[in-house]
Amino acid sequence: MFYFIFSLYIILNIIIKIYCFNYNNNNNNIIILPFYRNISYIKNNNFINKIFFNYLLTNISIGSPSQIIPVFFSFRNYPFSIFSINLKNINKNDYLNYFNSNNSKTYSKLKNESEFNKESFDKGIESKEKFVFQIYNKSTNIISLSSIEINFILETERASINLKEGGGVIGLSITSDTKELNDYNFIKQLKKNGFIISYDFSFVFDNNNIFDLNSKGKFIIGDLPHNIYKEYKNKYIYKNFFVKIESNKQYFDIDFDDIIFDNETFKENNITRFGYLNGMIYGTSKFQNYMKKIFFDENIKNNICFENQTDYTYIYYYCRNTVKISNEFKNKKIEFKLKSINYIFKLSNEELFFPFENYYYYMIYFNKNGNKDVWELGLPFFKKYLFTFNQDSKMIGVYIEKEKYKNNNDFHTKLIGIIIFILNIISFLFIYFFVKKIKKKKKLNFYDFDNKGNEMEDYYNLKENLS
Repeated sequence: MFYFIFSLYIILNIIIKIYCFNYNNNNNNIIILPFYRNISYIKNNNFINKIFFNYLLTNISIGSPSQIIPVFFSFRNYPFSIFSINLKNINKNDYLNYFNSNNSKTYSKLKNESEFNKESFDKGIESKEKFVFQIYNKSTNIISLSSIEINFILETERASINLKEGGGVIGLSITSDTKELNDYNFIKQLKKNGFIISYDFSFVFDNNNIFDLNSKGKFIIGDLPHNIYKEYKNKYIYKNFFVKIESNKQYFDIDFDDIIFDNETFKENNITRFGYLNGMIYGTSKFQNYMKKIFFDENIKNNICFENQTDYTYIYYYCRNTVKISNEFKNKKIEFKLKSINYIFKLSNEELFFPFENYYYYMIYFNKNGNKDVWELGLPFFKKYLFTFNQDSKMIGVYIEKEKYKNNNDFHTKLIGIIIFILNIISFLFIYFFVKKIKKKKKLNFYDFDNKGNEMEDYYNLKENLS
């Protein structure tokens, strides 16, 4: 009987351990997608009339047999979409990396073609397909391939597309303006089906060189970088804050307390937006006019700098490499102040004049006709600061080097320290005099009582003697 109970005990322990091991494994999975970036441009008579700093791309394995489709990331989109080989209004010779659903045995059509983007009138078919991803398990430190069924939009008609390399979009916005698309977000589907730990995602670059045209890195889904890479735990401080909620369609927007350049304020709206992951920041019309006034207008007159208005709906500036840029002008910084984490994000002009061939391109673009009062943060921001995003908690996090955070907050820290020190002295003096006053009062009361007691005793003694 003893051996039977002992054997049963061992078997039960083994089952529990196996179950716990698998449970921990499932709760320690993250997905890491390698990303890269290309640049394309059109050259005419030795002048670059158009330059496109293309989006970040990652290669996705889809279907059976597998087709490799490069897709790009966008904070302006919500659903996960793949471009169909039958996509309308597109030159097929230019766009070769599209999905052929007819060649896949595992493709499922869920609904007929419909309009899924109310703003650009894009059309697509709600679909389901098998995707293969590399899944990294933190507990075992093992990377394995896993086949995952995911809903997506097979795009059949698109109003416009600005890049040749991409064959799909991973939408990263928080919510969709169309309820029907709620089940088509890439990250939320991975979390719902238990393939990742959390809704956190981030772009970790191999280097922070803003001018690196061949940027590479890892798109991490399901956890924070400091839980994976030791350097982010030791070298950086992690701060997070809530996004600015403006409408039913929620983006990762920030309400900076102020945006300062050259002692002038350029915050014209409560929103600063994470936009398309390309090489530019999009500035406001007020900032454009100020930059023209202090730098570009004079150099344009002298045929040293140029204003280009042929690039779709945007205006950008570039200069010959012979342009004289003073150190004072190079060191001028755009400062984005965020009190909730007590930090100022900074980008200098030197970091924004991108040297390419014989020119310097200013990496802040400006809208021609669209929203001219909203800042959009692109790759220059992502290369300098590592941000994290969470679609569920609606929070943005950022890693700041400890030394920079310390220097950035030295004045505030000292000021707060002085205020606390003064308050402590005032509190100490208040308590000291208050206690002293109470002690004195108690002493007086006792003395009064004692005197009255003696007087009464003398009175009774006298009365007794008289009687």
